[in-house]
Amino acid sequence: LNTQKEEKSSSGKLILQVMNEIAGTVLLDISYITNTASWAPFYDLRATNLSDPINMIYKAQVVQNSGVDWKKVKLTLSSGNPNQNNQQPSLNTWFLKYQEQEDLNYYRGNPYEKDKSPIQSLQGKVGGLKLENNSQQFDTLPNGRIIARDNGSRIVLRGSRSITGDSKALIVIDNQISTAEIMGKLPQETIKSVNVLKGSQATALYGEQGANGVIVVTTKQMDDYTAINENQLNVSFDIDIPYDILSNGKIHSVALKEIKLPANYKYFAAPKADKDAFLIAEINDYSKFNLLSGEANIIFENMYVGKTYINPNQTTDTLSLSMGRDKKISVKREKIVDKSGTKFLSSYKEQTFTYDISIRNNKKEAIQMMLKDQYPLSSDKEISIELLDDGKAKVNTETGILSWNLNIAPNETKKIRISYKVKYPKDKVIDNL
Repeated sequence: LNTQKEEKSSSGKLILQVMNEIAGTVLLDISYITNTASWAPFYDLRATNLSDPINMIYKAQVVQNSGVDWKKVKLTLSSGNPNQNNQQPSLNTWFLKYQEQEDLNYYRGNPYEKDKSPIQSLQGKVGGLKLENNSQQFDTLPNGRIIARDNGSRIVLRGSRSITGDSKALIVIDNQISTAEIMGKLPQETIKSVNVLKGSQATALYGEQGANGVIVVTTKQMDDYTAINENQLNVSFDIDIPYDILSNGKIHSVALKEIKLPANYKYFAAPKADKDAFLIAEINDYSKFNLLSGEANIIFENMYVGKTYINPNQTTDTLSLSMGRDKKISVKREKIVDKSGTKFLSSYKEQTFTYDISIRNNKKEAIQMMLKDQYPLSSDKEISIELLDDGKAKVNTETGILSWNLNIAPNETKKIRISYKVKYPKDKVIDNL
């Protein structure tokens, strides 16, 4: 009952200062930004066979905890992020130096701990760092946890002048000079990394400003998306259907649109890494669909297969979607013992490896398959490698990847043999061969 009362009594306060040249009664439209509401793209991918287009349901997962229930609202969802730093980056002079032993005057990483503010989480991880005169406020999260926020913390670094939460501090957030107070209010989930610099490391990068220590904060950034509709810098969706989005921190699913995606299907197999064959759907000219990065449910032939990830931020013209494993295609990779072995030549050892790869199509229709395997490469002049049989593959000598494009008829089995030789000093051991 208490929980129900709390949900019903959720409220927020908005304080405004309004100026008008002429006194009178006016009608106000108020717009404001809240950091307690967000959305993420999500998809359902349905395919009935290999000849029809994929039916994509484009969805949004909307969450808000603003303290105000949204009743019968028409949503506009944008890929833009108003909290993202829009200042162009700058490059500092890059000095190379040898790696030194661990220095307690330096910290790099993401130190944050649950229920602690960014500043509090640094204590105990940086040598000589101490917090004094810490003034805090406490925020209650949707799940009932309480998190402390720092207001005006005083940070003291051993061997440096004090870093305080006022004008003396050099705190850099996303390449912009900031304050300890702002840093303390950053939500933990928005932090990507924190670098703490002292002494010569600080002054080398920030000059005299960094003489008393520098805390460099990098926040997580939303991926850049290419705008294709009427918005020049982002993609937005205006939803004409009114929704109720309660202020409870729960996910609300909102349907955006339905898309028919013409797809070319092929299979992919890399039996050295995984024994199964994967169905791949290739989408050409996908940029016109305004897709954003997100997870997708896969439903193939009316069966839930699993999840995949859609990543449209690619440099290729074709979007590849992994539609799951197909157990009707058998892939086998086995070592041929009588064609493999070891020889000793004076001070060298020579090992030969031979593998047969078999692919059988147990389906009623022909398939196209991209098959990949590999042979090792050497970064040591004492280790020599010779590819004896490439199985008529397309060979990438820079990566050691072998590729085949195969057409396999129904109930047909194709076999490919590869072989390579490795020569190295017999008193050495290669542990990943």
